[in-house]
Amino acid sequence: MNAAPRSVLRRQLCLAAPALLAAGALAGCSRQRAPYSTFTLLDGSAFYSSAFAGSVALVNFWATSCPYCMNEAPQLAALYQHYRPHGLRAVAVAMSYDRAESLNRFMQTRQPPYPVAHDRDGSLARQWGDVRATPTAFVLDRKGRIARRFVGSQLHEVSRLIGKLLSEG
Repeated sequence: MNAAPRSVLRRQLCLAAPALLAAGALAGCSRQRAPYSTFTLLDGSAFYSSAFAGSVALVNFWATSCPYCMNEAPQLAALYQHYRPHGLRAVAVAMSYDRAESLNRFMQTRQPPYPVAHDRDGSLARQWGDVRATPTAFVLDRKGRIARRFVGSQLHEVSRLIGKLLSEG
């Protein structure tokens, strides 16, 4: 093979790389640093993403109006309780359109074992890559990088990745 077709192919790949990265196709090649965020918990206290330092973490965007989110809530709680002794940190982020009454009812009936925040103004969703679909979960590695973004109900895959990252020590 001569050099001209190789250089054309290389140029095409270089031009396509930004689009592939944006689409997540090359997610294993380079991990993006998670944004520094202040989560306002439902009790009014602040939870900072810096609390994830050195830990594998899960940031889960959800909504009480999302049937998939509500169906997976018990499994998410079980996943968290299973991995918490191994170092998992987590926060669930209710979307801006969630009403306080719905969130209070969720907290009373489900009593999740992880902190729950309300993204009242949508700023957290914007910080985390313009999250619009629920559920959307981010798994962070111990270096504070986004290992993967999951859109839709994929708790089995989320659990598998968390287990792998925790086993890496």
